Amino acid sequence: MVQPSTAVEVVNEERGAIAAQRAIKPQLTEAAITSITYDLQMAEKLVTEALEEMVDYGQIPGVSGKGLWDPGASKIMNAFETYPRHKILYHEETDALITWALEVEIVHRASGTIVGAGVGACSTREPKYKYRWVLKEEAKRLGYSDPEIDSMKTKRRNEVLEYRVENPEYGEQVNTIMQMAAKRAETDAAKTLPGVASALRKLFDPKRTAGGSGARKAKEGDGEDSPRWTTFWNQMKGILGDGYQEKTHKILGVTSMKQWLEKGKSLDDATRFVIEQVKAGKVAGNMAPVRRDPTAVKETEVTDGETLEKVMEACYGWLPERVWAEANYASRKNFEEAGVETAWAVFCRLRDTIRQLTAE
Repeated sequence: MVQPSTAVEVVNEERGAIAAQRAIKPQLTEAAITSITYDLQMAEKLVTEALEEMVDYGQIPGVSGKGLWDPGASKIMNAFETYPRHKILYHEETDALITWALEVEIVHRASGTIVGAGVGACSTREPKYKYRWVLKEEAKRLGYSDPEIDSMKTKRRNEVLEYRVENPEYGEQVNTIMQMAAKRAETDAAKTLPGVASALRKLFDPKRTAGGSGARKAKEGDGEDSPRWTTFWNQMKGILGDGYQEKTHKILGVTSMKQWLEKGKSLDDATRFVIEQVKAGKVAGNMAPVRRDPTAVKETEVTDGETLEKVMEACYGWLPERVWAEANYASRKNFEEAGVETAWAVFCRLRDTIRQLTAE
């Protein structure tokens, strides 16, 4: 037999559960519509009055139409009293490739609430970073022979013939690639703030917006005419390499990106999923380099500076210069002459630091 007090508690719990269900049910009210309309008006006012062309937005090379630049994204985030918080989604660094993929969460300063998010990637596969345009004399100085130079792609700038060579400053691009990925993620995230994407669309292409085409898109900002597509495919090319479009469709399990969007998903969702699959080594064709598990390395394998360099490359793809820079030594010779710690101690220190950074 149920005691009276217990019965009352049961009834109260049931009523509480029903009330909770009602509370979380979305309700569109006049007040909500008024609030949303006001937010959209303020977002449009912010974009049109605060952003300056050729400073905060403008033409992006390789993209049809105008786009938001990093300074503009910073202004928008500051106006919303928010700041960007970066997370590493994927990082690959070898002698032949540097790739960074980052996610940016937009955090409200006062409450700490995440109010927006975006992703961005950059890679040395992109022609902007893979090549440099130089004069013939510079190409010779870099070690290219006359036959090699004659077979190079050329262009004329100010009536001077320039030749396309492999970037001779490849090793100095780690920070550049990371910063560009961060900027792309920030501009992508800024567009997810309330009303910003539609306001930018009106600013960049008022004629198209006047026709109301934006309302028919599967996802705001992901329409077939959106400049975000160029960014998306550049990211896929940097991560997946040759045949990136077919590989992207295969990874996502669709025959076209239109099919992906019809599922109610966005380009950001697609980027995150592809990165997760590459990172987990589940992608066909072994697109992600197979790294050695650092926790499986034994002390007997790291006996000196040379073996430390080899193990760090096998585990993380680091070049010797980065190994010693991260370990606070000028070079392997400097490490050996100092005699302060063993190579194994350095490896353990670097491994623990990397583990902490990736955990964050």
